[in-house]
Amino acid sequence: MPLRTRITLVILSTVLALWAAFAGIFYGRELEQRRRYHDAVLQAQAIAWDKLQAEAIRRLDEVAAPLLASPAWTAAWRDQDEAGLDQLLRQAIGGEPLWRIDLFDHDRRLVLSTSSAALEAPLVEGGWLTRVLAGPRAEGGLSQPSPSRFYMVSAHAFSADGISGVLAVGSDAAGLLPELSSMMGGEVFLLTSRGREVVGTRPGMPGAEQLALALREPAVTEHRGGPQGSTYLAVAQPLTGPDHRRIGALLTLRDVTSERARDQQLATW
Repeated sequence: MPLRTRITLVILSTVLALWAAFAGIFYGRELEQRRRYHDAVLQAQAIAWDKLQAEAIRRLDEVAAPLLASPAWTAAWRDQDEAGLDQLLRQAIGGEPLWRIDLFDHDRRLVLSTSSAALEAPLVEGGWLTRVLAGPRAEGGLSQPSPSRFYMVSAHAFSADGISGVLAVGSDAAGLLPELSSMMGGEVFLLTSRGREVVGTRPGMPGAEQLALALREPAVTEHRGGPQGSTYLAVAQPLTGPDHRRIGALLTLRDVTSERARDQQLATW
């Protein structure tokens, strides 16, 4: 082999080796940058959800506190006046369709509810009621009393003439999703712990896009699917009730198809 050819091959081999080394460095940096971005997005979703949840529970507390402090409530509970109690409950929520109040006695039995939905369970279950009755403070959190609805709930213990009970005030968690969608820049969904959509800002989208999602741990993943072959950034985190048991998941989907197309164009230059 001529010397010039050998020198040329050595130079080409060296250049290719350098390109491979630099590509590895850049790829490693890209992966690290993407990991950090995913962590930031996941943290942003968690902070936004916690903020909206805390604000929702604060509004529920503002409904419960004056109701339980009113002399009319004390008298109606003392006299076990169900008609009077029911009237006070309905006045408290003012006909708001996304709100609901459940009333329980000291034995944790449901006494009254403003909900007329036959398939909805009580807003809070036995363990939640036990903790509220035993503790000095109200307890708020997420509840799923029916397959089609999540509620933000604040449960308050009270007593009149030694007769204790629990007042649980709830608002449909679907009301939080539009603001969260605006914060996250994507479509937002509440899912069951098995991944079935309960409610979302674009109903049916997760199923239509045929997305395979892992929901047991907080995660940010990219998925390509659906009839249009779109690419989505999926930000998912488990949701727990006040007892820290997992009852569902929060999912944000953001269409990043155009962004990934630009990335691909830059990579080929």
